[in-house]
Amino acid sequence: MKKHVLSMTVSLLLISCLQSSLVNAKEAAVSQPQVSVSTTDEFVTLQTTTPLFSSPDAGQHVVALLAPQVVQGLATMDHEWYQVHTWLGPLWVNPKVSYPIDVRQEELELKLTKPAIVYEHPNQGARKLGTLAPQNVSVFERGSGWYHIHSDWLGDSWVYAPDPAADPATYTPPVSVEATPVTDASWSEHQYEFGAGWRGFPFATEIYAAGSNEESTPSDMISFGSDVKVEFKIANASEDALTLSDSTKIQVDIKRVDDGDPGKWTPVWSGVLPSLQAAFPKRDSHITSRELTFHWDQKDSNGKQVPFGKYRVELKTPFDIDYTNNRTSEQLQQVTETHMRSAMWMTIAAP
Repeated sequence: MKKHVLSMTVSLLLISCLQSSLVNAKEAAVSQPQVSVSTTDEFVTLQTTTPLFSSPDAGQHVVALLAPQVVQGLATMDHEWYQVHTWLGPLWVNPKVSYPIDVRQEELELKLTKPAIVYEHPNQGARKLGTLAPQNVSVFERGSGWYHIHSDWLGDSWVYAPDPAADPATYTPPVSVEATPVTDASWSEHQYEFGAGWRGFPFATEIYAAGSNEESTPSDMISFGSDVKVEFKIANASEDALTLSDSTKIQVDIKRVDDGDPGKWTPVWSGVLPSLQAAFPKRDSHITSRELTFHWDQKDSNGKQVPFGKYRVELKTPFDIDYTNNRTSEQLQQVTETHMRSAMWMTIAAP
């Protein structure tokens, strides 16, 4: 039987409810002496549909499902599991134990060529419901190698059957990544009305990445195997005319997020942009930008297709921008640090 995705409203809680939640949290940690459980009022973002459990264990029975939203914790276990107030009482969630970010509804027949474990929810730590022999199964939803299937025997459940060529589990990243020159791009000049959003001074920098989307891929995902368009901008945000020196080295790195943890990533590709020597007029009501666009073919530095998953495209920082102030003729240097527009996340959807 299908579980219905229900929304939850986080509200003020009675002290008795908080005390009860802490008791349950500590009881759940008895068998895990190295785990720390504490009270919290931390807000947690659930980006996709997320299962609710009676204890902090992905292998437990799923009590209900939460739609994407922000929830407030009552208690936390090592800031991974959070006990939250729900319409069913205090229950546990883990943002990492959720539906795939690229999950989409799609009806198809999946051919299982070998026995497949059937899970209650799309996580390999989930409760196992049984094993299916090789056969064709009806799929109505899929993402990141997981298939939501109709089963007369087990009900609606999940199997993990990723394309071997796209499976993160079988991918071996480069031992080291050397930056290679980007050759399929040239600089162009653009002007914009000056306003908020530019980061850096006197030169503001920005990087952006996007891909060509297919009909079966969510609009904010990049299709597996398609080119990724990477755009870089550098603009003069000062009220003096400046000349950029071609000694400035701008490097773009692409890293793969490990195990869905934004704090851990592995470099897969790096490129150095063509040098640029250019005069930038002073900023007034408009700002002048020099821009470059190149395409990344989703191949790592060894020429191998990277797997589906989450990636980070970023400027290698800090880096020095050498320039001349045209008004004073001074030769100066700007150290560009990481800022909110010097990197962006992107998700490559499973094929």
